[in-house]
Amino acid sequence: MKKEFKLSCFVILLLIFCLGCKKGQERDYVKLASSTKNTIIPYSFDWETVDYMPTPAGTQILVPWASNSNQSFPSIYGTDIKKSDGWELVYNTFSPSQFIQPAFFVLYNRYRGLLRGYFYLTPNTPIPSSNIAHSLIQKNTANPLPVLSYSSLGSADLSATNNVSTLVQQYRTTSTGTWYAAEFEMAYDPNVGAKSAITNLMEWSVNSVNISDIKINGTSKGSIKGTIAQPVAAPDLLSSFFAGALQLSSLSIINDLKLSNLFTNSVKSSMQSGLEGNIKNVVNAIYGGASGAGADSTKQYVNLTTNTTYTLAGTSTDTYQISNPTMIIPGSNGQESVTGYSPLYTKAMGVMTLSSVPESRMTVGTSSTGIDYNFMKLNPNSYSIIWNPNVINSSTTGATIQNLKQEIISYENYLDDTDDLNPAHFPSQYTEFDGDKPYLKSDLTNNTTRTVSQMGFVNIADYEIPLQQFSSCYGCDNFNMLMAYPVTENKILKNHVLRISFDVVPNNGAPRSTIVKSFNIFFKGPTMYSPS
Repeated sequence: MKKEFKLSCFVILLLIFCLGCKKGQERDYVKLASSTKNTIIPYSFDWETVDYMPTPAGTQILVPWASNSNQSFPSIYGTDIKKSDGWELVYNTFSPSQFIQPAFFVLYNRYRGLLRGYFYLTPNTPIPSSNIAHSLIQKNTANPLPVLSYSSLGSADLSATNNVSTLVQQYRTTSTGTWYAAEFEMAYDPNVGAKSAITNLMEWSVNSVNISDIKINGTSKGSIKGTIAQPVAAPDLLSSFFAGALQLSSLSIINDLKLSNLFTNSVKSSMQSGLEGNIKNVVNAIYGGASGAGADSTKQYVNLTTNTTYTLAGTSTDTYQISNPTMIIPGSNGQESVTGYSPLYTKAMGVMTLSSVPESRMTVGTSSTGIDYNFMKLNPNSYSIIWNPNVINSSTTGATIQNLKQEIISYENYLDDTDDLNPAHFPSQYTEFDGDKPYLKSDLTNNTTRTVSQMGFVNIADYEIPLQQFSSCYGCDNFNMLMAYPVTENKILKNHVLRISFDVVPNNGAPRSTIVKSFNIFFKGPTMYSPS
């Protein structure tokens, strides 16, 4: 009888233990049955509805956007989080069974190509800092993916690979538990599925940085307002000169910068018109896509990169690394059978890219008066737009493209003998400002020709880039006494970009997003032209 009783107790305890293990595994993570490695699928949770992060009993951490949580990130990161607007959970180290360091989770927006990470710094002795720097680093530089080609740059250079993007924010570390967050725009790579997951990793490096001053366009502004972006990792961002990488996300930030009236007004115009679907005064931006904001532009998503220059003052010894987790790039080959965490979102990121670098050629011609002149022309057949089929499709989670426009943006007007764009020489509908820098735009789809009164005889047609009329040298080091820089064959053409803008309209009825991307143009060499 005693033996039977002991056996019954043992069986009951064994069942309880097995049920407990099964329940714990379901709540925590699942190892892939087809894999011989320790591949772990992150714990999935409904971030929209919960008040607390999934943690073991006795540990409570409010979600980043909860009332009374310590929030050190832009306010839009706490409201623009809806699944219906395209947000997906990619990575997560939180679970109900164990508290793992570093503690973070990552969301991705499929309609805007945004990767946003939320990092929780546990209560401890604060690390001295005046700012937080988030760096996303592609670790395989031998065979890199172009996923960071759009991040922290005014225009994308598809002839080179950008392996790092750093965002500097005006938040300090604290002694209490605090949430930090940063987001990066991801470029679509149609070849990501052929790249090995284990050799194409992203490192999210979080650093505290002491920055004593920021100079914008040569003027000291003290502390940082908004987000500063640059294609270098901390601490290399200090005491360096950067151009075209000032990210702005709200009208209040622009007012706080107290820059020139021209700069302020042009950026405000860009934000307001962009939310209305009209592209103006910008070369790189994302507008809209967040539901529930209505007509209140302060609650709508806006992120634009303005063309300006700045330097950050400080010392490299004032940079302290807080965390640097490594993540698999979604969509890469073998992502389902790696050692460690596999991404929950497994498709290629990004919305679009170009098949190749846009190319231009110089045309040498003769005017009706017999005077030689040159102009640059973009070859529209040198590239094509490639859309991510995981985004642009007819499914309920897909989207369509509307209002596609392609334009040439010229920051230097070589029809003006000062080598600077003089808007007075052109009708206002062909000129815009990026910050306080003027440029000439040429719509590639309008099929119109603009007559320039300068010297009386030059017409600028679609696909054409204005150049100084009088010059006899191309592909050389001294193009012309009046040129601001040498024009050399088989090099990126400076100060002229191809701007592509479009609306991404979700099939599920979510708000549309307007995306603006600019690409550097490659100069291939001259061709001859004689007017009829």
